[in-house]
Amino acid sequence: MDNRLPHPPLQEVIFELKWRLDQIQPGVLKDPHYQILIGTLYGKLRELGYTFHEPLQTSNIPDEMVPYIIQHRFRPSQEKWPLVQIGSGILTLNDTIHYSWPDFSGRIRDLVENFFLVYPEPDSLQILEMNLRYINALTIPEETDPKEYLKQSVGADIVMPEALFINTGVMNRPVGFDIYQTFPQEGDGTLVMIRYIYGHGTPPGKFTWETTVHIDGETVPKTPEKIIQWCNQAHDLTHEWFLKMCSDELMESFR
Repeated sequence: MDNRLPHPPLQEVIFELKWRLDQIQPGVLKDPHYQILIGTLYGKLRELGYTFHEPLQTSNIPDEMVPYIIQHRFRPSQEKWPLVQIGSGILTLNDTIHYSWPDFSGRIRDLVENFFLVYPEPDSLQILEMNLRYINALTIPEETDPKEYLKQSVGADIVMPEALFINTGVMNRPVGFDIYQTFPQEGDGTLVMIRYIYGHGTPPGKFTWETTVHIDGETVPKTPEKIIQWCNQAHDLTHEWFLKMCSDELMESFR
């Protein structure tokens, strides 16, 4: 059964994995296996259907100068999604509105298993952190107070002291905000991050909210099996939060 919303607010979903780089001199980080990894991983990605290689401008820069920066992108064909990205110390899987969790989680599994399989010295591979991030966006109706819309639609309240606006000529109606909050989850050190963005260079009326589940440090999963397990738990959490955040009226607009 397909439970996807007909008109989802999802703009992009991103799975991100980072691994430790060696410090070859102060301020310079490098993976000695990175250049070999690109070729061997691309061979596996072609078998998985990511046949179009898109080198980015950063690929012309020595990898030790751009640690944790994406340099290569692999797609099913030109401009098609989903896509895989890699840089020195970073690997991502990205999809857009055609996303479904059964498909995306299967792609995470294939990507992670093959990454561990082809990494030249797997015993030296140390995972630093992982993220599962959902970026949603919609347009706030014209003449609507974005602060009130945020409160009514996703249950987040921006409260400013009313005294700030009395006899100051300043209106208590923001033309932009960027609110970022992080909440710890009990157990394994996982963090849930919520960000609300309005204005700040985005198209007029565009409201964006991001939900990211993050883990790093000693508790980060170390094997493909544990990584997939964590991703499933992270997805279940973000899905639950999405349903609880969105008002009935907002959910109806997605159907």
